[in-house]
Amino acid sequence: MSKLKVFQVVFDHPQGVHFAGQWLRGSVLITLTEPMKMRDISINLVGKAKVHWHTYQNKNRKDYRSEEVYFDEDIVLYGDGNESSTLAAGHYEYPFEFLLLNDLPSSFEGEYGYVRYVARCTIDRPWKFDHVTKAAFTVLGALDLNREPNCWKEPYELSKQKTITCCCCESGTVEANITLNKRCFVPGETIFINGTVTNNSNTSINRARCALKQYVQFTASSTGLFGPGNPHTKNVTSYEVKVEGEMIRAGQVDVWRNVPLLVPSLPPSRLDGCPVIDISYVFKFYVEVEYSSFKIETPIIIGTVPLSGMFSGAPATLPAGSGVITAQPTAPLMQEDRAGQSAPPAYHSLPAILPTYEECVMGKVQIRDEKDSEHVRGDLNWAPMYTMYQFSSLGTVQPMQISEETEEPN
Repeated sequence: MSKLKVFQVVFDHPQGVHFAGQWLRGSVLITLTEPMKMRDISINLVGKAKVHWHTYQNKNRKDYRSEEVYFDEDIVLYGDGNESSTLAAGHYEYPFEFLLLNDLPSSFEGEYGYVRYVARCTIDRPWKFDHVTKAAFTVLGALDLNREPNCWKEPYELSKQKTITCCCCESGTVEANITLNKRCFVPGETIFINGTVTNNSNTSINRARCALKQYVQFTASSTGLFGPGNPHTKNVTSYEVKVEGEMIRAGQVDVWRNVPLLVPSLPPSRLDGCPVIDISYVFKFYVEVEYSSFKIETPIIIGTVPLSGMFSGAPATLPAGSGVITAQPTAPLMQEDRAGQSAPPAYHSLPAILPTYEECVMGKVQIRDEKDSEHVRGDLNWAPMYTMYQFSSLGTVQPMQISEETEEPN
């Protein structure tokens, strides 16, 4: 039986969530059932972005890699690393703290890369294998919708008309006119879809559907004997949340009235501060007709700080007849997060409701890396946490995770 009963990194924030510019605070917990000889106990705090994929051509593998290190800090908690000492049996708690930079990108875990922040603690033992435990924590960068110059806050209309053909003959036209309540959101908000799909053809429309899609672009350079080559990109459609309608028969009109599309727990647009991973979101409305399908689309911004005007207690004023629901609850200023830390400067003056934090909707990933042996302790099955604002909701939508690497047809 091991004499090391407890060896764990815990953070002061109960969910391990920190905003860029805040202090990262936590402790290393150790319980020994017998004395242990060691040189030191140290913790390594690392924040980095890493991208990697490979291709095959004529059975030859080609790797593409990139890495950005945001910080790599070592803190000695016990001992000096030179002379050995013996730590008596008992329970120990070693606190640590580290000031996070203001411009750190948000945590993200993707198919071909990540932005990851990890605390890795090591008990250095002379002439024996070291004990290692690690814990990942979430960092949230500030994408404040109030400071976005291109943040689309007004209702937005999309429309398209297409002539339908059947057996090489024109069957008539199909027209879609759709209005969104706006085009910038935070997780927890709802995209409300209003509009009509008019089938003036002799052909039934299989269905109309809409989706919020996440696109991720990874950038890396090829590796070789003569150094890195030119940067290459890999584009992935990594997630979508959708709503589907029903068949629209010839001559019918399908009415979409305040159809809700909930924005789930997702990372912010762009992933500011990370040059090797870029995230974008697009709202798409599809009209599916056999042989003649079409779509209309518009970019969507997802932030971490909501629009301040939404919390005045009164709904926004919209054009008459728009039918878009925008009333939201009033809320206090966001002065502290749930761990009692003061919010970073980017958040101080903004009227916003206090967010909760939810695990990324795409689920957990394995965070074991090349440094980790099979003996490393800690929860290595992990997912970042993102802000979720608790708005009143008209309904929820079941998300569907997908993975595509091919371009969609126009």
